[in-house]
Amino acid sequence: MHDTTRLPRVTQTAARRAASAILLAVALCGRPAVTSANDSPQPPTHRPPHARKAPAMPKPDLWSLIEAMPGHLPFSRQSIESALDVRLKVDSENEYFVFLVGGPVALNGGVVIDLIDLRVRKEQPHPGFLVLRLAGDCLPRSQVLERYPGMSIGDTPRGRSLDEETSFRHDTPWGRLAFGFAERRPECLRSLVFDPQPR
Repeated sequence: MHDTTRLPRVTQTAARRAASAILLAVALCGRPAVTSANDSPQPPTHRPPHARKAPAMPKPDLWSLIEAMPGHLPFSRQSIESALDVRLKVDSENEYFVFLVGGPVALNGGVVIDLIDLRVRKEQPHPGFLVLRLAGDCLPRSQVLERYPGMSIGDTPRGRSLDEETSFRHDTPWGRLAFGFAERRPECLRSLVFDPQPR
């Protein structure tokens, strides 16, 4: 057995340092690791099925929308919100009508419904009255007249404003459809009016 008391002083010092390092390592192994609140693992979050956002329905183009709108008669706040995927709000009302507005709504093909103007009579039954003011890409007058030939002219501008419209009327089994072209851009469709007839 070796007598460590006879080892050189340098060797004894190195041995003591090595022993101290081993004892420190053992002590540290027994201590829990210190972490900040930001370092602690977070449990995974799972959104319940009912909270997951449903995929957006594809937007129709203007022609498809025109063909589909009679299926939403009589026009009401609920039916128009469903048809156009939009929220309406009450703009004003009088003794006879409630006036609701909404928009904008982007359609396929670059056309935008800039303003939805729905008028619902308080005394029911009533089919409602709907005006869609359009913006976005120009829908040419020639294309409208080609799609709906034989239309008659309804209103015409009276020279008071560039926002006055020339209106072309198209009669349908459910009522009257009118296409408006403002003096500001006379070759582009500006408004669309659905005027259902009471049954």
